[in-house]
Amino acid sequence: MNDEGEGKGLQVRGPIKINEGLLRIASPMGEVVAAIDGDLLLTDGLGSQAHIVFALQHPKARISGRLRGILDASDQLQLTLDIQDAASEAEIQFAEMAGAININGHFPAALNGGGSLSLKDVIIEGVNFGHVDLVGDIKGRAAEAEFLLGCAGTGLSLQVRAETDDLIDPTSLLRLMGEMATDGLKGPFKLPGNIDLVGAVAFDIKGAREDLQVLTGRMQSGAVRTTGDVSGWIDVSQLGINLPEQEVDATINGKASLLIDQ
Repeated sequence: MNDEGEGKGLQVRGPIKINEGLLRIASPMGEVVAAIDGDLLLTDGLGSQAHIVFALQHPKARISGRLRGILDASDQLQLTLDIQDAASEAEIQFAEMAGAININGHFPAALNGGGSLSLKDVIIEGVNFGHVDLVGDIKGRAAEAEFLLGCAGTGLSLQVRAETDDLIDPTSLLRLMGEMATDGLKGPFKLPGNIDLVGAVAFDIKGAREDLQVLTGRMQSGAVRTTGDVSGWIDVSQLGINLPEQEVDATINGKASLLIDQ
């Protein structure tokens, strides 16, 4: 431990060993208990290293895994996070989650790497989305991610790809591309009566990340406002609507442009 003088604060140097440490964290979801075991090496001029085994426990969720990180004197970063076991009974429920994130490069602007997460039996507000796979890559500050959802028992599948040039800046451009397909909506998504829906919808939408993040909530409130343009298109492909009781059988094809300006 070293105090280098007024205005420079307190520096901690040397090895730190944590044996069966227990940390209680107050969060908006309640108290989270973190069990930690591992070691830290903090050096002057050579960088720092961390090798941590962790387990977070909450009345409605758990997650455990390993964290290995090295940050050298020139800000070269090597970070590996392995999720070994996780489950949740909170608002977003899932039976199991596993995956890993590997990132290296010059922190914070020249990073390279990525990771993937696989979640089983995901339930959001009572709707079973089945298995969800997330894959992401980062190059510099640019990032790409892909979401694959196979909605078990709903007849619905969704694939979304997200791209941004700056992962840190909320005003940076975010592009969302994807496709939603159904072979007939079932379960919680089943339409009223005997209405049947079969087909696909593709989309390509872009705008500032901060605008896209809050757009859904603003649309629900009836006041759609953005700080910049949100634009793109929606393409309906062979979307069939069948209402046998009304003897209606229609197929929709077409592409529509989307623009939400300031």
